[in-house]
Amino acid sequence: MYLRDWWDEAMHPDATTAGGVRLMLWARYQHIDLKFAAPPASEKFEASWDGGGSAVADSEEELISTVLEVLQDCGSGRHDWVFVGEKPDPNNVGQILRTQKLECSSCDSRVRVITAPAPCRKKGPTEID
Repeated sequence: MYLRDWWDEAMHPDATTAGGVRLMLWARYQHIDLKFAAPPASEKFEASWDGGGSAVADSEEELISTVLEVLQDCGSGRHDWVFVGEKPDPNNVGQILRTQKLECSSCDSRVRVITAPAPCRKKGPTEID
């Protein structure tokens, strides 16, 4: 299989399917390390994320619904977190605090601050270690 065989599906998931919404949520909430676990036969579907968050359900559709509710996400493809600014995290060297604003016609406006790894920066020609 080549990248072009699945690229469109991965970049533009079909939000009418549970798998498509799962992929969209995974991409949207990478900063909290959102993970979904497919169960072995006769067990439950699970999701977990940083901070001790988790959800369990009997079906994938029920799990997606629960995760959307807990994360206060409408599930729309236009539930966009827009970059506002960033600054170094004073408590964590090598991390930044990134401020984002929610732009979504279906949800109340809100702001969040997430912790992210600081981008690597090349030293300039006049800088030394």
